Amino acid sequence: MTKAAFQATFTDWRLIKGRKVVQIVFEVPLEGADEAYRVLDGMPDPGASVWCAIARLREETAPSSPSKPVQRLVQQACICCKKPVFQLFLRISGMPVSNAEEAAVAVRLICSVDSRSKIEPGSPAAIAWDKLYSQYVAWRDMPEASGT
Repeated sequence: MTKAAFQATFTDWRLIKGRKVVQIVFEVPLEGADEAYRVLDGMPDPGASVWCAIARLREETAPSSPSKPVQRLVQQACICCKKPVFQLFLRISGMPVSNAEEAAVAVRLICSVDSRSKIEPGSPAAIAWDKLYSQYVAWRDMPEASGT
């Protein structure tokens, strides 16, 4: 029987300018790439759409360790704080930010935590971070907004 599914990890999303769509990024472990290509019938054809179903797996069947989602949020917050464009977004949003450390202070303030490591999935801090990150991504991906 031919497989109709493969496992992947949801890692990111971004707004696609002018098309009113969101691009959702899933990552497949290198050793599972061949299987994913077989399930999807190879590389995408730019001239044709292939609709696929996406379903969340139950936690106990997911191959990742319990700390993975926590690490993703924390890493995402840390990486963003180092980016000048994120710092610009915070300044435009009214936060007095001029460097990575001040951006980290702003994120901790917005998320009501004393450390970005406390931004745990399902927590009020994670909800606040997701909202801030979504606003940042929407602003960043708007034409002419970030100057990039």
